[in-house]
Amino acid sequence: MNYAATYCALISKRLRNPLTRDDCYVERHHIIPKSEGGKDEPDNLVNLTAREHYVAHLLLARIYDDCPMWCALKMMGVSNRRNTGRHNHIGSRLYDHAKKEAARHYS
Repeated sequence: MNYAATYCALISKRLRNPLTRDDCYVERHHIIPKSEGGKDEPDNLVNLTAREHYVAHLLLARIYDDCPMWCALKMMGVSNRRNTGRHNHIGSRLYDHAKKEAARHYS
């Protein structure tokens, strides 16, 4: 699989069809990760759905294959249960659902 091409296609799709908070729950994503020299400039940011954001970070971890990218993905996919010391790994669909529900309850 060409992870870089898939990542570019995902980002290009969202740049052509932008999302706003009025459309759905969105998360801001650095197109070029900050750990790779990306800046907090508008042309380096794109709104993604929670699922797209998770997938984008999975692709970046595969592309860069370095500690910052794998750690970022790990943090996105871990649900920490307080006081138990246990972590549950979640996939993109559950991550997306959890983010949308949290946003709905805190809006």
